[in-house]
Amino acid sequence: MGREGATTFCEGDYACYMNFPSVVYPDPESWPEEPPTEESVYTYKGCHHPNGDEYGEWGWFTPGDIGPSLTDLAWEAFGRLSVPGFTLAHNPPTQAVIFVDTWWWAEGPSEGEVRGSSAGGVVAIAEPSRLEVDPGDGSGVLDCPFTVRESDVCSHIYDRASVNGAARTGDGHAAHPARARLVYTVRFENNGAPLTLPGLPETLESEWRETPVRVLEVQAVVR
Repeated sequence: MGREGATTFCEGDYACYMNFPSVVYPDPESWPEEPPTEESVYTYKGCHHPNGDEYGEWGWFTPGDIGPSLTDLAWEAFGRLSVPGFTLAHNPPTQAVIFVDTWWWAEGPSEGEVRGSSAGGVVAIAEPSRLEVDPGDGSGVLDCPFTVRESDVCSHIYDRASVNGAARTGDGHAAHPARARLVYTVRFENNGAPLTLPGLPETLESEWRETPVRVLEVQAVVR
């Protein structure tokens, strides 16, 4: 804040400051008769918004009560969560076949929870919820269990080949632009105790990861 000896904190989007003790004081006749606690100090609070708005007021303040709110700390803790990287894997591994199940899973992350670092004692915890997979053929997004190893619990059947697919494999073949993301359920703790406040985020999603999938039509000749 650039104010020597000032206590700085946030109130919503406003950056605020106070001096303990205050540099100047108003007319004592305008002070309240009694402080709310023995530790309370009568001083001035000034707050500024990034858009240029500002406000200030005199009042009784208790030093131990000044600082970011639990909601502010929870949002800061949420920002410290980091979703693990992953690769969208599938089986058959090199190319899929129409009318045959294609299995999907996220390769790389673990099945355990993800914990962010502490923000003033508040920690955000992300628990695995589901894997969302878009096969890239226009069929829509699949809601699958949180799958991190090869399994048939997340599967899709392509009904058309990728001859006119919008993506390309590494060797230049037309492919369906499949993609996926990880979805977590978020909870908070304050010094180890559950913390529930209105307006906090309840989910955390990774970025979409894309994987081009070549899909073939296999023709059999019956004699």
